[in-house]
Amino acid sequence: MLAGIGPATLRKIASLQGFQLSDVESLGLQVPALARALASPLAWEIAKELAEKQVDLATTHQARIISALDPDYPHLLKATKDDPFLLFVKGSLFTAPSQSVAIIGTRQPTKHGELIARRVTEFFVEQNWSVVSGLALGCDGIAHKAALEARGHTVAVMAHGLQTVAPSQHRKLAEAILASGGALVSEYRFGQGALPMQFVKRDRTQAGLAQGVVMIQSDIKGGSLHASRAALDYERWLAVPFPTDADLAANEPKIQANLLIADSGADIERATLLKCHRSRLAKIIVLRTKEDYREMVSVTFDDNVVAEAGAAVDEDLSQTYGIRKREETEISLLITSEEVALDQDQLEVDASTQKTVDRDLLDHESSPEQARQVDKETSAPQAVTEVGVVEPASVPSKKSKAKSKKKAAPKSELTVQQSLL
Repeated sequence: MLAGIGPATLRKIASLQGFQLSDVESLGLQVPALARALASPLAWEIAKELAEKQVDLATTHQARIISALDPDYPHLLKATKDDPFLLFVKGSLFTAPSQSVAIIGTRQPTKHGELIARRVTEFFVEQNWSVVSGLALGCDGIAHKAALEARGHTVAVMAHGLQTVAPSQHRKLAEAILASGGALVSEYRFGQGALPMQFVKRDRTQAGLAQGVVMIQSDIKGGSLHASRAALDYERWLAVPFPTDADLAANEPKIQANLLIADSGADIERATLLKCHRSRLAKIIVLRTKEDYREMVSVTFDDNVVAEAGAAVDEDLSQTYGIRKREETEISLLITSEEVALDQDQLEVDASTQKTVDRDLLDHESSPEQARQVDKETSAPQAVTEVGVVEPASVPSKKSKAKSKKKAAPKSELTVQQSLL
């Protein structure tokens, strides 16, 4: 593929008048990153061959490749600031794109967490909403299964190419999702294995595909916090079930994030955990009883607003750039340019590495080293780089003078609150 060309550069190319009718050399004169990528004499020819292989692989795997220029690209995702330019899709996306929720959580939920994951999923299916999750073990898998059992629609967002399913324990679940009319979605090309940084981006994509995120359970360092932070970053709601007395009494580690997020008297600590401005905390919904579920479906983007926003983008592109149905050369340009947030030397993942990924990396919340790395990456302002990687902006680092102590929930809640969820 063309090294150094990702979503950011693709958008620059798409902003050029008549880009779909221009040859690649002309486009390179207007986009420096493309010119640099074409510096090698055979770079474009090799890229086109690789692009053709991607198209062939999509056909082989009964998948399709859509771009942000296509009418069936999800409008909720398009409304985010770091949406992937390309999506690889197997199966059927939403019939009502604005009615979708991301239900995510720890790989190791408590008994109450398992129960709530099922109940919340069943509630949204009853409302004819689509359920988005990440096909991981634990809460993700429970949400997908509950949606299928309730005859609902569900979408699994993958952190690798669609040539495989990871974790391997969920291959049959993935097949069931497709058989039921659901979809498997990835922003990563065929052949791409799972790498640590891809899980964080996958989690943000889950949030981008949904009106809001329900974080069933998580500890303070849980990987589920990535999607939760993204929801608030995208100005969407975040719902967290309040723990039961039994989980509180057992001091379960997988409820600690829920406990802190639900504490309205700890705004500084909550904003620190969620890495957001305190004003965004108003979008948090605490689920204490079943009656609270209704609030999640009442606080949504209006269908017309979402449709108009997507239509406005499409109309602007159409009027300015003369967008028509993509020709084969345009498809090649889009696919060959997509580096999907990876450095070139990371694109090859051998079989032994992939086995390690299957075993260890999928539970990204459980790795202390990865958690520290994620904290390091997300503690600084973020920016989208030329290859589409969400990375911290270049700012001087500062050592914290002291760690904030987590503020305990009011004693009355800890001792009296009996969850009716």
